[in-house]
Amino acid sequence: MNLNTVVEVKRPASADEITQWRDGYACLAGGTWLFSEPQWTTHTLIDLDQLHWPTLEAPPTESTTGAAR
Repeated sequence: MNLNTVVEVKRPASADEITQWRDGYACLAGGTWLFSEPQWTTHTLIDLDQLHWPTLEAPPTESTTGAAR
C-alpha cells in the first residue's frame, strides 16, 4: 500500500526528540498494519528504528518455565 499522503519522515535519535505528538503522525516500526490499508490522515511518519529499543518479549509462562499446576 502506498502512503501517498506522507510528506515527511522523522528519524529521531532519542525519544526526547519527540516532544509533541500531533494529529497526522504515525509511528513506523515494522509497518505491517501501517501499510495494510490506506492512511488518509497520516502525513508524517516517525521512524522508531534509530531509537534502538529492545525487542518486546512475552513474559514466561508455565509451559516455558516448567512449573506444574
